[in-house]
Amino acid sequence: MSGKEGLPAIERRRLLASRICDLPLAVDGSPLGELVGKLYSELKGRGMLYRPGVYLSDGWGCPDLVPVIGIPFYLADARLKILVGDCRGYPVEDDAEITRYLRHETGHAFNYAYRLFNRPEWQELYGSFEKPYPDYFPTHPFSPRYVRHIPGWYTQKHPDDDFAESFAVWLTPGSRWRSRYAGTPALAKLEYVERTVKSLGNAQPLVNGGPLDCPLNELGVTLEEWCCGGGECGTPNAKLPPIFKHDLKDLFPAKEGDSLGRLLSEDRWRLMDEVHAMTGTDADLLYALIRELGCLAARLKLKVAPGEETRARIKLAILLTTLASHFQQTGRFVEE
Repeated sequence: MSGKEGLPAIERRRLLASRICDLPLAVDGSPLGELVGKLYSELKGRGMLYRPGVYLSDGWGCPDLVPVIGIPFYLADARLKILVGDCRGYPVEDDAEITRYLRHETGHAFNYAYRLFNRPEWQELYGSFEKPYPDYFPTHPFSPRYVRHIPGWYTQKHPDDDFAESFAVWLTPGSRWRSRYAGTPALAKLEYVERTVKSLGNAQPLVNGGPLDCPLNELGVTLEEWCCGGGECGTPNAKLPPIFKHDLKDLFPAKEGDSLGRLLSEDRWRLMDEVHAMTGTDADLLYALIRELGCLAARLKLKVAPGEETRARIKLAILLTTLASHFQQTGRFVEE
């Protein structure tokens, strides 16, 4: 992740004061529309008649059992991408990430449009669609039973995500899924996707639409209100228990040297990228965690001994990965 660009102060204030629903945003005619067009071309190239509808919302996702893809509104305007990135403290999704999420959400939409989750073979391969949808879940890193598309182990969250990730890998040009997953249980899931697409051929979807979650015209808060906690980019709580300071002192016991907080600040983008890729933890949560660790390091006046910078960077990466992995499974960084 790179640094931020700014907006002129007048334009920034005007946008922040605007209600989101009043912003002149649309998918068509924007760079976002080009990425959706690319998705449709991929589907056509795979012989699929199906094209999921898209709409602007407050975040990514398909509404419950509705085959329509919600896309974050700020991705439809270059100025909003900069401004929301400024509010978050790090850049928003780039084109590669947007494309990755579009493929994943298309898997959900395809599942809902043809009600595949009701089919016995789908349930045998992926599990019961009625399984509770958890916020946090145990994972089995690098398990051969699952494909990997979205960073981390998101495919293990629920059978619906298992299918969506399998579909996304199948759809991605150049994924070479047959050779990559040869000899693994995940291959059967990918082959099911291919068989299902071929069997449906030009069949019309059973479901085309339904109620939407948080469409653009219902987002009546101002952009500033949304950024300050009314939306997905509101700063999450990453507070660590007081006793954690003793663990930090044990990890970084040097009495002399450069500031650990400065080292952490210099490496924060790289750490966010790598830990997100390995654990799947939301970038905004990682950003808040890194900021919290930086504040603790400054308050405790933690140092990095001369010549120990590389070792300190490795420790920070392991520490963040450990905390993020625990959060993904329990909803807490540290048990209290």
